[in-house]
Amino acid sequence: MKLIPTLLVVLSISGCAANKLLPGANHVSIDTEKPEGCKYLGLVAGSQGNWFTDDITSTENKIIGSENEMKNQAFKMGANVVHLISVNVHKSAMSLGTTKATQVGHGYKCN
Repeated sequence: MKLIPTLLVVLSISGCAANKLLPGANHVSIDTEKPEGCKYLGLVAGSQGNWFTDDITSTENKIIGSENEMKNQAFKMGANVVHLISVNVHKSAMSLGTTKATQVGHGYKCN
């Protein structure tokens, strides 16, 4: 019977944190200007926020987590620069008013 309360505590604590960066993804830079002379690799997006952890995850951690997820995607495709297109933090009326942070960009490989 101790398993259920322990599991709930672990889920609650893990829900507070921002999505983690993959090893190496910290070298991906994000810029609001489109990089010159770089190879376009594709669209990348990141998001964080759901109804279960909404009340225990700060808006700041949702923004950091969405950025980390976007950097992870860029890193996996071989990009080292993300041209940031949009950042959106919104409350969804359809999912019990859950706050969600989403970031979208283009991944580039630059020398």
